[in-house]
Amino acid sequence: MRLKDVVHADKVLTDWGEWASGKMPRTAFPLSRSRQNFYRLGSYRWRIIRFEALGAQFRVLVCLQEDKEQYRAYLGMECGQDTKLIASYEFHGTHPGWHSLMTHELLYEVPGGIQKGPWQSRVPRPRNWHRRRTFGVVEETATDIACGFFGLPVEKKQLDMLDQL
Repeated sequence: MRLKDVVHADKVLTDWGEWASGKMPRTAFPLSRSRQNFYRLGSYRWRIIRFEALGAQFRVLVCLQEDKEQYRAYLGMECGQDTKLIASYEFHGTHPGWHSLMTHELLYEVPGGIQKGPWQSRVPRPRNWHRRRTFGVVEETATDIACGFFGLPVEKKQLDMLDQL
């Protein structure tokens, strides 16, 4: 299984999560081999979305700091009590534009518990031209951006469907 297989697969959403601030619990997005054993956030607003695809469990961590134009969406595959970080979609006000870090390896070859490594590549490269350079993200659109990038149904449409049941 590769990243592109996950993005294009049919998905079953199991939890939309709620927006939160402050310290994220270690169990929300565990990274056992990182310095803190989890993804550490500063003053971000964040949420965890969980879904199933291709017989595996996945998490998307969406992080937003509007005042500093910081946005991160991380896609991780659950691996026991750990997470394999397989892709991210990011914007930092100090960098040249929207970019992604993603693995092109088979997902079983990606080590668990580590945030960055040689199995990832940045697209586009830092000095290359970036198509999208403006931020324009608010809490109401942050989840939709992550959903669009990782191939999840957009939250608002999903919630409307649930309301009709």
